[in-house]
Amino acid sequence: MLLKDFTSINQVFGWQSILIYLILALFASVTSILMGYKFLQCLQQKSYISIDYFKWINKKNNVFMSRVIMLSLLSFFAFCLFNVVFAFLQNDYLSLIGLVFYAFFIFLYVRGERKIENKVPLKFTNRVIRLIITYTILSFILFFGIILGFNVLCYYIKLNSLKLLRFSVVALLPLFMPLIIFIASILNKPLEVLRGKKYVNKAKQKLQNDN
Repeated sequence: MLLKDFTSINQVFGWQSILIYLILALFASVTSILMGYKFLQCLQQKSYISIDYFKWINKKNNVFMSRVIMLSLLSFFAFCLFNVVFAFLQNDYLSLIGLVFYAFFIFLYVRGERKIENKVPLKFTNRVIRLIITYTILSFILFFGIILGFNVLCYYIKLNSLKLLRFSVVALLPLFMPLIIFIASILNKPLEVLRGKKYVNKAKQKLQNDN
């Protein structure tokens, strides 16, 4: 079956396993960016100055970072508890059932954030959309590598309890979200500078034509 315990390293890299990793990586990328509203908002308010944003996410007692950490840890522990307690069912798909808790906590987090009034709401400009696209690509690649690597680790450690938790790492992936937004902003910077110069040149040319 699709999630049956691996008996060889080839099964870890089998097409069915890779498909599961890809789906989970995409799922984690989309759900984590849903949690990134406040972080994108902060970056936008700081005029996309990555250093100022990095200082903000490292600020002591950052309540938004604390919420992300709490959500990830609660999801992870709920995942582990459920899978271990119901391990006697010996269901091949049990390794994925714990992700229900992850999705539930994400839902509560996003719903709670929407109820908080924003003095300056996030504006979904073209720049923000490009940033989200870059973030999604980066997080997808990173998350896929982490999920694959963790499954390889679970295979070599040879612990039955760990096999049940081989997808639990998905619940911890939102912890990377603030940092990936920071990296995505840096990667997009050259493009944004070029686009800015392009608009400036167009404006200068228009003024010259008017004169």
